Amino acid sequence: MVEWLKDLPKAVSIPTQRKYDWEGIASALRSMPGEWAVVARDVPRTHAAMIRSGRYRAFRPPDHYEVTTVGPAGNRADLYMVYIGAPGAKLKANEGDPRRVRSEADG
Repeated sequence: MVEWLKDLPKAVSIPTQRKYDWEGIASALRSMPGEWAVVARDVPRTHAAMIRSGRYRAFRPPDHYEVTTVGPAGNRADLYMVYIGAPGAKLKANEGDPRRVRSEADG
């Protein structure tokens, strides 16, 4: 069966991009220096490269932050970050590996 239309339906806009509050994320990281945090889930891995390169203004200077992705192979993963401050500062990221899951028993 074929249904004939006099007019095409109106186009529906489907958002293809998520909006992230990068300024809010950067502020939260600076409030807890040295502590790793999951800042976004299921995001393109390219976000990590853009943060490292200073493309996102919120994370400038980029060498004050460490960023990594954790997830299965592919182009999407969870984004982990830590604020470490200026290079040469005494502050170091805790445990150095955000993939280590901390439980309440760890303290």
